[in-house]
Order: sequence, then structure tokens, then C-alpha cells
Amino acid sequence: LRRSHLPHRFNQLFQNITRSDKDARCKQEWIDQCKRKGRGKSLVSSYDGPNLTVTGVDLAVSQSDAADETSFFTFEVLPTGERLILDVDTCKWDGPTIVDKLFSKHERYHSYIRVENNGCQEFIRQFALKRNIALPIRPHRTGVEKAHPEFGIEGLFIELANSAWIIPCNLFGECSPALQRFLDSCLY
Repeated sequence: LRRSHLPHRFNQLFQNITRSDKDARCKQEWIDQCKRKGRGKSLVSSYDGPNLTVTGVDLAVSQSDAADETSFFTFEVLPTGERLILDVDTCKWDGPTIVDKLFSKHERYHSYIRVENNGCQEFIRQFALKRNIALPIRPHRTGVEKAHPEFGIEGLFIELANSAWIIPCNLFGECSPALQRFLDSCLY
């Protein structure tokens, strides 16, 4: 049931948890202001511009129905310091497909790649480097750092509060399904 509902609906229907924007670590108004900056923009399939691009990878290799999905999240760092989301890609892929996608994301977005390095996920990075040692891929340690006020999840929320992110959406504020799942995760 959890997989068939958005996080907030599952919490409301099955766990009797409602969301209060007053108490939330991430506020809807912050996301809305970032969406206003991205109104009329869309995710892109490639990028050839001059700015730094980064692809963050959150790995999940289990193929079971209850398992999480692997996520690739690519953004451009603008000269103003703002971050423009270019691509969000999630699915349940096997290891070789994930390695292929690492190279594809780098080729299409010219991005530096950061891969979570806890557990067996470090193997994916090692396999990619064995294929091509020049791939700009670095491990990203997750653990207690997730709570770090600057580099962890809280830092992302501060950036959203400061309108440092540009969230592509249509004129009605609707995002791609994968991007909307990311935003729902921030809120819930």
C-alpha cells in the first residue's frame, strides 16, 4: 500500500499522520517560491552549457516490490549560485544498467557524479571506474552527515527557503512525476 500512494496520503490514510506546515522541516511555501522561478521550464534530456553540473545518485539494487528505487538527480549550478534542476530519473535497475546510466548521465549532462558509498553501493562506483578511470565520480558518504546543517538534508531545506533552487514546472505548477516524488519526500 505504501508504494501505491504518495507519502502524505499513505501517512494520512494508514498511519493517521497529518502534515503541519507550521512544524515541518521543509515548508510548502519554500517549494512554491522555487517553482515560481521555474514556471514554464521543463526537465531536459541533455546539457551543453558552460556551468558546473552535478548528478547525485541514490542507489538501491534490490528488485523486490518493497525495495526503494535508484535515483539520479542532475542539476546545473548557475553563476548566481542558484541550482536549476535538469533531470530526475528513478527506477529499479540492476547493477550493470546503473553503471551504464552513470556513463550516460555524464555524457549527456557533462556532470560530476556523486554516488552514495555506504554498503554494497561502493561496488557500483568501483565497477564504473574499472570501465573508465576518467569518469568524474566521487563517493558521497551518507550517515550522520545527513543531519549536517550545511551539507545534509537541513542544508537543502535552507537553500529551498532562500529560493536557491529553480524547480521546473508547467504554468500550473505541475512537475514531472519523478520530480514531484522528490518534492513530496522533502515535505513528508
